[in-house]
Amino acid sequence: MPAMARRRSHALAWTWMLIALAACGPRAGAAGAGSGSAADAALADAAPFIVADADVIHVLATDGAYLYWADTAGIRRRPLGDEGAGKVEVVSKATEGLEVTGLVVDDGTLYVADGANLLAIEVGAPPGAEPAMLAEGLGWVSAMTLDDAAVYAATGLSIFKIPRAARVTHDADMVPTTTGGEPVELVSGQTEVTSLALDGDHLYWTDHDPDPDGGSPYAPLGVEVRGEGAVRRVRRAGGPVETLASGQPSPIGVVVHGGRAWWTTERGVALRSVALDGDRRPRVELPGRATGAAADARGVVVVGGAISGATALYDKAAGAPAEVLAMTDQALLLTPRPPLLAGDWVYAIAQRQDSGNHAILAVPRRARGVTLAVGVDEQALAMTARDGIVYWAETPRDGSGGVSFWRGAPAAGARRRIGRGGGWLSSFTVGPGGLYYAEDSVIHRLPLKGGTAQVVRYTDNAIYALTAHRRHLFWINGTALMTMKRDGGAPFELARNDYGYYGGDSGADLVFDDDYVYTTVFGSGGGGTVTRISERGEVTALWTDDTGNSYPGPQLVRLGDKLYFLAGGQAVQELDTDGRETRQVRSFGGSTALDLAEGNGLLYVLVQRHDLGDAWEVVRITPGEDEAPVVMRWLSVTGGDPPRLAADRDGAYVLSDALGGIVRIAHGAPAVPELARP
Repeated sequence: MPAMARRRSHALAWTWMLIALAACGPRAGAAGAGSGSAADAALADAAPFIVADADVIHVLATDGAYLYWADTAGIRRRPLGDEGAGKVEVVSKATEGLEVTGLVVDDGTLYVADGANLLAIEVGAPPGAEPAMLAEGLGWVSAMTLDDAAVYAATGLSIFKIPRAARVTHDADMVPTTTGGEPVELVSGQTEVTSLALDGDHLYWTDHDPDPDGGSPYAPLGVEVRGEGAVRRVRRAGGPVETLASGQPSPIGVVVHGGRAWWTTERGVALRSVALDGDRRPRVELPGRATGAAADARGVVVVGGAISGATALYDKAAGAPAEVLAMTDQALLLTPRPPLLAGDWVYAIAQRQDSGNHAILAVPRRARGVTLAVGVDEQALAMTARDGIVYWAETPRDGSGGVSFWRGAPAAGARRRIGRGGGWLSSFTVGPGGLYYAEDSVIHRLPLKGGTAQVVRYTDNAIYALTAHRRHLFWINGTALMTMKRDGGAPFELARNDYGYYGGDSGADLVFDDDYVYTTVFGSGGGGTVTRISERGEVTALWTDDTGNSYPGPQLVRLGDKLYFLAGGQAVQELDTDGRETRQVRSFGGSTALDLAEGNGLLYVLVQRHDLGDAWEVVRITPGEDEAPVVMRWLSVTGGDPPRLAADRDGAYVLSDALGGIVRIAHGAPAVPELARP
């Protein structure tokens, strides 16, 4: 059964203001492109780690051998690679105390925008050496990149092309002996240039429109969201400006990959792309939210994954679902600044929420079997999965009411709307005959291929735990277990109890074998009960919480002759279907277990870790084995309803606002490594 949200509205509890900064990295074709060895044995055990901490880290760059960054003390570097790759060293103190807005490096020279000027710094000179002045009085640089001949710098309304200096050298007094050429205004008349990218012939940029939401987490999602921003390009030698995509909702980061321009937006959907030649209709590549982006031959990596705070790194190759490379925990949020790609590693700037300080997070670029598969635009209410297809219900975030039902194919990343409902959703189920849903006391049916909802039955009470099983529908109305044929006919009462323990709580499960139906929401007395009901209506209490502290949750799973349920939100309990034996499978201590699902003989548990800054985890349990690895962890920075969990033969699925949609977890996904912290 799908996990249902209670009927309530909520406001997001936390707001993240997006900051559009320079998309700085190596020039097109420079060293540092992906090596394609992410699956090599050398990365098999690699874990994310913190490279360095500082009060503020402005921007990252690489020359293919080193990672460079600018912080408040100057410019530093460290060899690329894992934790043992090398030590941090100071390259230059010329920018100490300045806010560096652009940094690129090539052929032994660092090019630095310090908020007013464009400087050239010799790599290898003493840290105190004076930089060369490449362009004086350039002003605030919002984005920067370079090729063999020039540095390109955006100053908001314009883009300048500055001829590169020969390799910077110094005399005996450490005074630079080289300078650059005069800046040439390549592009003018823009609203706000937020990012730059290069390919063999063109310079690309995003022109940000005035954002009516100001980066608010309430900014609308969805393909239909429009704006006044644009994605444009011009030949490097100059000439007419070409608009690749207009009407974009606050575009912020652009990259070029696979014959397409890709860009992120602060509103609408996370990532779109358009062909450089031919069809110029934008294509949705990634749902949810995203900000900074970077690309190489392997794909596009974006920072995103949340409505009100960036918590994930996604790796998107053309035509494939986005791999989830990392999700932060312990209140370490990724900043909206572009990540940096260097071979088998991704580097991103993060911010510690306890101190506000910045850190550089290094993440191995390898597939883990966790993908952002399907986007969800509105507030999710419920989700279930069947035969590799996920089904979910959503309602408008603005509170205008109504319910939309969708189906998605996670393997292909495709989705389509099945139909709409108009009332309050209390339960839904999927069977061979269609999607059945209950609005208060009325059961409706929608064809799985889409269409208009038809009323199946009016009843005299609210409907919960609606379940399709073989040729029948079953449901609980609080005191009675009801059933009817799926193709119509009068409902009849299969069993009645004087006291329905949950009495209409949503998200309850009914599970079946050849002779019985089992549930945790048909108990009697003051505690929770796991109940077995025969086809003749005989009710048997298999297990009762006599203490009142371990009452079973509404979720219930059957595997063979074993039942599994959540006891008191603290543990997974196993119970024989005859009620003779019970044992605790897994305890979660001070954490809260909120959902349980089964797929391919494996149990998945959704756990809220209060000791990790309200992080969420998905724990995989193999019945009969002691190990229970955490296969997914993420930080929820939004308030309101918890995520939803489902599973089937193809994987487990998590639906969450904080993730921007539905994430698929392959059954063989490895355990999530703990984040190493200095």
